[in-house]
Amino acid sequence: MEQVEHLQNINLIALIAFDLGVSCLIKGEYSKLLGLFSKVIDLIEKTNTEKEFFGKPSNCYSMFHVWYGFCAGTLGGFCGRKALA
Repeated sequence: MEQVEHLQNINLIALIAFDLGVSCLIKGEYSKLLGLFSKVIDLIEKTNTEKEFFGKPSNCYSMFHVWYGFCAGTLGGFCGRKALA
């Protein structure tokens, strides 16, 4: 992921992060995803692409927030990201 992040190609990063997220969620590898989702969320905000779907069936930005919260909650922590409201 570090090599892809260096490219700053948000389309590629979002696609890879989405697919990796699904895979790791199924396998229960929640701790691996917290850092990933945090970086991807920040990059999406930085590039103002919050409304993009990146070819996926749902809004990736929203899903990354949902998955981040799920992983953090499952691991016992809720204070890693800022409140949206």
